[in-house]
Amino acid sequence: MATAHDLPAHLSVGASDRPDPTRAGAFLVALLPFALVAAFLLGWAAEPLLAQAARADGAATAAAERADAGLHAPYDALLRQFVRDGVVDYTGLSARRDELQGYLRALAATDPDALSRDEQAALWINAYNAFTLELMLEYLGRIDGIKDISSGKRWKHERWDVGGTRYSLDQIEHEILRPRGDARVHFALVCASVSCPDLRAEAYVGATLDAQLDDAARHFLADTSKGLRTAMESGFFGGDDPTLYLSKIFDWFEEDFEGDGQDVVDFVLRYAPAEDAAFIRRHRDDLDVDHMDYDWSLNGR
Repeated sequence: MATAHDLPAHLSVGASDRPDPTRAGAFLVALLPFALVAAFLLGWAAEPLLAQAARADGAATAAAERADAGLHAPYDALLRQFVRDGVVDYTGLSARRDELQGYLRALAATDPDALSRDEQAALWINAYNAFTLELMLEYLGRIDGIKDISSGKRWKHERWDVGGTRYSLDQIEHEILRPRGDARVHFALVCASVSCPDLRAEAYVGATLDAQLDDAARHFLADTSKGLRTAMESGFFGGDDPTLYLSKIFDWFEEDFEGDGQDVVDFVLRYAPAEDAAFIRRHRDDLDVDHMDYDWSLNGR
């Protein structure tokens, strides 16, 4: 067995060469005040940097929101002036058509991929509705509704420019907006018809999109003429049948309102007026669901 004398000199430690723990502890104690001061100074220096970074992030977000609102501002101004309770003053709007077309040119120059998710959704909703307004102005005085326009020039015509690419109204709705998985978009898109959801008298913007979509859903389902109504109807064999009448939108796009074990009625309950929601819950087990006729006549004067 090797002894201490057999080890190389640089590995052989004698008693006199071993570190003195008392001396080392005293050295660390002496360094402690300096370490505390250094930590304080580092924290003091870092705090403003973190605050500056937070302010920079907040400023960038605010700037993006201003840019989003600024993009849609001309369209927003037109909606506020020419839309009342979902009814469009197409004649008045036609006198300001150059402003609407200016907004459409702005959409053509905007890259949707540079926007946040909510800003993208707001852009596509506004684009769909603004393009539809422009389409109706082209035929103003010559048709009674959008379905009087030939199918090739209506929803499937790839003529609407966003970010330098041409889309049809169908592509915007079915290939861009619906796949996002938010069924509330059906209450924001307006096809210039009486039974469509009301055209909102303001533009959608990313910063308030969620609240706007919630409001659009509640507003539509509160409209007993086209959104939702409940009634006790006389049954075939006598007695009364509890019936829920819904817009045809819930029939055409049924799959969009389903998911995670919920059906259309579950979706409706989230946004229906309180009295109707209570009726639906009370009669859920024997509730008949029917769909209203759809009025395709023009949603305007």
